[in-house]
Amino acid sequence: MNTSITQATPYSVTRLTVDVPRTFEDFQEHYEQAAPPMPREEVDALVARGAPWSEMNALIAGAAPLGFLIYWKNDAHSVMRLAGDTAKGTFYLMGNHTIAERMYRHQPAVMLCAPLHTMIWESPDSATHFTFNRPSDQFGSFEMPAITAVGMELDQKDAATSRTGRGPVNLATIRAVIAAFKDAGYLHVPEGRRDRTTPVETLHLHGLD
Repeated sequence: MNTSITQATPYSVTRLTVDVPRTFEDFQEHYEQAAPPMPREEVDALVARGAPWSEMNALIAGAAPLGFLIYWKNDAHSVMRLAGDTAKGTFYLMGNHTIAERMYRHQPAVMLCAPLHTMIWESPDSATHFTFNRPSDQFGSFEMPAITAVGMELDQKDAATSRTGRGPVNLATIRAVIAAFKDAGYLHVPEGRRDRTTPVETLHLHGLD
């Protein structure tokens, strides 16, 4: 007789919302510039010919200038407006599978949390917001030091990228949002930079104000 065992892992997740000082459309445009679509055709071509992982790393490094790509997008408001809802909202799967692989090798189930689920939405007063679940709550639930170690190693690389200030000035706000991801625990952040999630604070920290 076959029996199965179900393991339950309860954990809490903190939802974070960044108030964005831009219109919905403006911020969405900048967000999608900073986190471009995953180059699916190129990735599929590498998979089809069994390319070495070094080629995948090179491809994604070139495709993701700030370290993140969009894997999926859904403009929810285009459907919800049929019910008379007027608020705008678009949600995404945002991440980087070369980063995820360094956790996947230790625990494949980490893909439940990667890519990250993010949303740009508009409140009734037409203010724009960017919302996501605290990544460290999700990844930390696996309780594997090796997964945490990957985040700590990558922090220095990604934090340095956001400090350079390279690229169009109009990407400053999305740089702040991505910095907020780091401060929220997606990657390890030094103590002096924790709990900084507002665009103004993060822009200042990274020399982008």
